[in-house]
Amino acid sequence: MVRVEDAANEGVALDLDQEPARYTRLKRKKSVWGSLGFIVAGLAVLAGLGAMGWWILSQDSSVVAILPISDQEIAAGDKLRLQIPIRLKGYTPQQLSYELTGAPAGAEFDKRTGILSWSPTRSDKAGAYQMTAKVVAAGKSPRTAEANFTVRLLGDEKKAAAQEDTGPTFEDLVKMRRDQNPFEIPGEIVPETKIDQLVFAKLKELKMKPAKLASDQLFLRRVYLDVIGTLPTADEARTFLEDKDPKKRSALIDYLLERPEYSDYWALHWCDTLRVKSEFPINLWPNAAQAYDRWVRASLRDNMPYDQFARELLTSCGSNFRTAPVNFYRAVVTKTPPGLAQAVALAFLGERTDKWPKERLDGLAAFFSQVGYKPSNEWKEEIIVWDPRKITKGEPLKPVFPDGTPATLPPDKDPREVFADWLIRPENPWFARQIVNRQWYWLLGRGIVHEPDDVRPDNPAQNPALLNYRRTSWSKASTI
Repeated sequence: MVRVEDAANEGVALDLDQEPARYTRLKRKKSVWGSLGFIVAGLAVLAGLGAMGWWILSQDSSVVAILPISDQEIAAGDKLRLQIPIRLKGYTPQQLSYELTGAPAGAEFDKRTGILSWSPTRSDKAGAYQMTAKVVAAGKSPRTAEANFTVRLLGDEKKAAAQEDTGPTFEDLVKMRRDQNPFEIPGEIVPETKIDQLVFAKLKELKMKPAKLASDQLFLRRVYLDVIGTLPTADEARTFLEDKDPKKRSALIDYLLERPEYSDYWALHWCDTLRVKSEFPINLWPNAAQAYDRWVRASLRDNMPYDQFARELLTSCGSNFRTAPVNFYRAVVTKTPPGLAQAVALAFLGERTDKWPKERLDGLAAFFSQVGYKPSNEWKEEIIVWDPRKITKGEPLKPVFPDGTPATLPPDKDPREVFADWLIRPENPWFARQIVNRQWYWLLGRGIVHEPDDVRPDNPAQNPALLNYRRTSWSKASTI
């Protein structure tokens, strides 16, 4: 026989062999009481946490403090204006009020904004005025903060000594700045080149005075930003500013053009113009975009002549991963002959074809009607080819140059080459003027014709003589 002491049954001895049913009922009763105990304990904990949260939320967590106030010095005839600096948390300025004790009789204090204003006169006694600022913030539990500071009123002797120790006054600095402009070199500016003369003539026509010559400091900053897109180092600036050579500016430009940053920075301009982008809507994809970008940078670094640069872009054939210039045709969204013609006119003629007569656009499109696109086994690679068998739908396009001259296309020559030969001729006005205008825009932020890709009869050049000027010493193959 097994015996068990059951606390729930007041220690009564049970014969489990004889009363199994009664033992089972007692065990079940004990389990129920234990579960109820756990539930009651859990509810008590939750009630305690809720009460604690309510107590925390009911407290005013706002904070107000006065930041340190430095001691002030003032002399008769000067003006003092000081606002009590505070740090707030949980309050808005409308809930604040200020108090100030120890201020002289002639001082004014705004209790709403905490601003102290004082204009002492010679009748005010010189010495130190110990002041106490107090700020009061309303809330469920009001907050206050106090801070002490000193205002010293200088006598005549102390005022003179203080002025002698502190150096020039603000008014003195303003006068020095006005008399010695750090951004300009005083004196009349004299045109040194034909370009200067053309610009000055236009300014005279407009009754405008030219700006004075930029100071060395300003020139140094501008030329670094314009040529390589970055600022000079402290050592570079010091070396240039201490150089007494009158030709140091020209020498600095030549030096910057040889820096690797030049090709990196100016490639950004060209990549915008040539649509070097791997994502939508251009979708060159990374391999082609990288090859295209490297080719543009190398062309700038190696001083490739601009006519060669344009010719390679217009006439190249091959893989867009390996023959980078063919990406000029891959970067066109609408790869139809008119779409290619629009891209060519925008990039090399500076003209938008949306208002061209249809006959003129068709005449230019004919030169690009045999451009073919072939896929390869490599992912996203495309081969650009001259495909003389390619036939356009409808009536064949008749090639006509943008100046209205009809063209003859030999059967054994890529029509793009015929157009490129016409484009880069020295006597072609569009080609040279377009790149001059675009470069002027990149340097000065506004083209001689503005926008630089919107050349049209009703958008004339602001300075036609400047746009048409060509130095006799320039070759037709000026570099990009």
